[in-house]
Amino acid sequence: MIGGDLNARTKQLGCVGENENGIMLERIINELDFSVINDKRPTFNIFNRNYFEILDLFLVSSSLIDKISDFCVLNSQDMTSDHFPIEASISMGYQLENKSEAK
Repeated sequence: MIGGDLNARTKQLGCVGENENGIMLERIINELDFSVINDKRPTFNIFNRNYFEILDLFLVSSSLIDKISDFCVLNSQDMTSDHFPIEASISMGYQLENKSEAK
């Protein structure tokens, strides 16, 4: 799982335009069999221009895609950044053993 501000603009992900990073990201996604778990909600906003993009992404290998249980963009008016935090939940399908009961 890879997550972060990739600054990769690609129409395939819902961006307005494309850049070199976006073209490279599309190639990497296809060659390594990754999936983008973002939905179409923007993660970047230039407030005084009303400009939105999807620049912050989570990529997962195809073997993990069914383990993703949630994705959200945490957009709040209190942000001091032009990027909104993103959050993903992954379920690994096991529980930790309680040490006091494991005797």
